Amino acid sequence: MLFSVCRAELLEESPIRYWQRSPRDFSRAWERAAQEGTLEIDGSNETAFLRSVLKALDISPHSQLLVFSTTSFQVDKISPEVPRALFFNENHYIGWVPGGDIEVATVGPRTGMNFYQVPVPGEGAAPEFIRNTSCLACHGGNAETPFPRTLVFSVFATEEGAQVLRGQTHHVDHRTPLEKRWGGWYVTGTVSGPRHRGNFFSTNDPTLSESINLEAGDKDMGAHRTDLADVVDLSAYPARTSDILPLLIFEHQTRAHNQLMRAYGHSRIALWKDDGFFSDESLQEETVTVLEREADRLLEIFLFKDEATLSQYTFKPSESYRKHFLEQARRDSQGRSLRDLQLEDRLFRYRFSYMVYSDAFGYLPEEFKSVFFKRLTEILAGKDPTYSYLPAAERQAIREILSAIHTEVSKH
Repeated sequence: MLFSVCRAELLEESPIRYWQRSPRDFSRAWERAAQEGTLEIDGSNETAFLRSVLKALDISPHSQLLVFSTTSFQVDKISPEVPRALFFNENHYIGWVPGGDIEVATVGPRTGMNFYQVPVPGEGAAPEFIRNTSCLACHGGNAETPFPRTLVFSVFATEEGAQVLRGQTHHVDHRTPLEKRWGGWYVTGTVSGPRHRGNFFSTNDPTLSESINLEAGDKDMGAHRTDLADVVDLSAYPARTSDILPLLIFEHQTRAHNQLMRAYGHSRIALWKDDGFFSDESLQEETVTVLEREADRLLEIFLFKDEATLSQYTFKPSESYRKHFLEQARRDSQGRSLRDLQLEDRLFRYRFSYMVYSDAFGYLPEEFKSVFFKRLTEILAGKDPTYSYLPAAERQAIREILSAIHTEVSKH
């Protein structure tokens, strides 16, 4: 499930004022292009519209993930036979279920993450972006994250897609052990190792343990599948997979986006309260403390602290998605990139997040980024034992890759 109870009053407080600010994300550019007649979007039917939205946002159809647990505001359209599809890149998330509207989550300056409902416009018509207030019932800001955020859960779900109160529901990211991931999701691609929770329907018995129990009525469709042809009619979907590789990347990225939204919100609030910020004086000590705290929290995610080991697993993911993901890489003079995959003991070869290149990171206040890169430089120099899991050669490689792109790294 994409995309914690909403704190509406926090969203309205200065300097957040979420609903009072006009979004300045890609939706504004699309609306302007539609007025000028330069927007190339096919609204003749829902599949054509979805494909043209993905193409316009440079989102690979092979990033498709399929969720059969009945979630989102279009819950009445979702079932294991008609799963909800999710697509993503480092800046945007798209949700869609046949017969429904397009769901968009994207990050913009000032407003942070915005959630839109976009009906199929019809041939020749411009798409309408409706800021969906119902999404914030779950995704809204709270005391920890002032801006709206993503949610990714692993649940127990029945053959009807209904959630079962059995065992523990997990809010998933790259720290979650794989055997607790993907409940309520379809998973394709070879995944050899301890059984994960994808591809099985749970019996509605809350007394059962978290292990699959076929004798009690659980239905196991298999940990690794090359396709879902015997389960789902995928003829209307852009891809025929719900691949293991985009699942792994998605779970890291959504957590990174949440931490970016937290850092964006708390740093803006701290700077807004600081008189020195508006008079070109030194920042107050309490402001610096907030910036340092949020930088440390973000670095824990960016540097994959406490990442769940993949050493017990062997993966054979989709080559189509892998190719697209690596094509987006920014490489240094030695050909190295933060998108280089390892897929052995860990997800990436160089453990620093490619989300440093995302729009969300770019929107962070410069005062925050200065603290962030100063702290990162200390870590990469081996001055913090908290990150001793990063060997010296990997730390040096990360610094060199970043220095090729980010002048902030070279400054410190």
